[in-house]
Amino acid sequence: MMFEVVRNLIEDVNQEQKEAIYKAYLNPERTHIKSWPASHKKACIIMEWVGTFFKEDVVYSEKEVNAILKTIFPDFVMIRRMAVDIGLLSREPSGATYRKRRGCNEINIQT
Repeated sequence: MMFEVVRNLIEDVNQEQKEAIYKAYLNPERTHIKSWPASHKKACIIMEWVGTFFKEDVVYSEKEVNAILKTIFPDFVMIRRMAVDIGLLSREPSGATYRKRRGCNEINIQT
């Protein structure tokens, strides 16, 4: 599954490197993304951070997901798609509801 691929991709990124990525791409308060990284690996680190805005075992409507993501980055649709593509969020086939993938917290997300 894509989630495991992403986890393996970012596994070798230590906390100091993550902090440098956060500093480069997040605002100082870490409430939103300043700019989107061109590097897929760095984007995955940022998506790991995005995951902290969602709770496991909560069903989100698309409207709720959009509302959360709009506060993080103007191109919330791109982030929503990437969250589904990498397996951070699962989406019902109808697209009506989303859930945070179980085990996302085991990546050791730090904020």
